[in-house]
Amino acid sequence: MYTTAAHSRRTTLSLWHGTDKARRVVLDGVLGFPVPTFDGTGEGLSHDGRTLIVASRSRYVLLDARSLSVRRDIRLRGQFAYDALSPTGRTLFVIQFLPGRVSHYYVRAYDVARGRLRKQVVFDAREKGEGAMAGSPVTRATGPSGRWIYTLYARPSGELFVHALDSVDVHAYCIDLPRRAPGGVWHTKLELKPGRLAVVAGTKRLAVIDTKTLRLRA
Repeated sequence: MYTTAAHSRRTTLSLWHGTDKARRVVLDGVLGFPVPTFDGTGEGLSHDGRTLIVASRSRYVLLDARSLSVRRDIRLRGQFAYDALSPTGRTLFVIQFLPGRVSHYYVRAYDVARGRLRKQVVFDAREKGEGAMAGSPVTRATGPSGRWIYTLYARPSGELFVHALDSVDVHAYCIDLPRRAPGGVWHTKLELKPGRLAVVAGTKRLAVIDTKTLRLRA
């Protein structure tokens, strides 16, 4: 288990084995585990269990998950937010908010090994436009290998779509849903099973997505 505690503009990151504190490191700044969706679920550990990330706005600190040694301290210019981490921690995905367009943003990929932000925006190549997205991240589900990350978004209009991110090949696909969530989106969840992803609001199933074709099932 990992915990963070901030005090006097510093953060103590601790690794626990049961009730015993195995290791700790003190980092400059106020940092915490990222929470990319509005359902409050925190993230921070890569799927292979080797990379840990703590963040604060446009700063991201990647550490070795066992030794807590810092691998990369990333500071980006502009307004950014954490989105996801690839299974081995090689790629960090961030949300870049566009100046003057509060509800619009890009998904960007940061190459951790090379220490640089990729120029190409991560977007659905099937759609027209510059690749800008608009919407609020409600909840998400991650595939068993950690490669595919499915995030349910709600547009300002109330329409829903699922953003399917291939975090290994750095591709994304957007699947528009035919129905809105009755009573609001904040009680909507994703149920991932072999071959399909269901969007469920209470007892109602709003849509089912085939995870192989990334198309809606009839």
